[in-house]
Amino acid sequence: MDSDEDPPTDEEQVNISDEKIRKFKRLVGFDHLPGSDEPQGVRVDWHRLPAVLAEEVKGLRLDWESMHSFRTGIGTGQWTWLRRDRQLHVEVFVSGTGPVGARQRLLEIATDTTTVQSHMVPAIESLGDLSIEHFARTGREMVWVFHNVCVVVENDGSGPNVLSVSRRIQAFMEAHLVRNLAVHVPRIARIDLSPHPVRSGDVFSVTLELDGEVRANHFAIEFRQVSWPLLDPIEHEGTKAVFKAEDAGRAELEIIVLDPVTLLSPKAGVVIDVLPAL
Repeated sequence: MDSDEDPPTDEEQVNISDEKIRKFKRLVGFDHLPGSDEPQGVRVDWHRLPAVLAEEVKGLRLDWESMHSFRTGIGTGQWTWLRRDRQLHVEVFVSGTGPVGARQRLLEIATDTTTVQSHMVPAIESLGDLSIEHFARTGREMVWVFHNVCVVVENDGSGPNVLSVSRRIQAFMEAHLVRNLAVHVPRIARIDLSPHPVRSGDVFSVTLELDGEVRANHFAIEFRQVSWPLLDPIEHEGTKAVFKAEDAGRAELEIIVLDPVTLLSPKAGVVIDVLPAL
């Protein structure tokens, strides 16, 4: 592109992105993948993954481990092993809403580039429901989706064999399939707003009522603001959060109720129409 040429407008950039996604979907047959409404899913204690990969990562040390919510409905676990110039990174994205959420995450990973088309192509090694790798086929990265989990394995050109690690993770997931994933996902029975309606300047609370007998302290609970007007967070304890409405308008909160062991969580949120002050 000529250096004097104007950069794409926002609308042109959206069109480029949409076309990139369409091309990638056609390339891998994304829209024709079976099992999008499959009730089966992976339910596993992800804290066990380092032990599961002990043989594959022999000689490396676990340098980083983190498990948290990626966004409402999806939990993520990350692990990095290091030794001198050798390393391995594994990341899982676990959807509590089934295959659709995991497949969407794979799509995001594949098309999150500044180029006009994705660098990812169908992998030579078939894993799970769909596996992809860099078009150069360097063996440095494998991304795949299996039921409700999207997995990324990378070694940055060094460290354990990506394919061997990926096969081991796939076997681990296959061994922990449940027939009906939905019954293992934390459930939110109600979301209460008080006072209601909310006006600009009000201090108000958002309270969750969880379904079932499991205690709230078994979960990681968050209230994430994803839109304006600004809600000023005042307090959060357990299933209750308190905010101050700074301005009138429509505000949205993502609700996170994450099982920190299985990384399963429901997709939930609340829209708050903040009225002008009287």
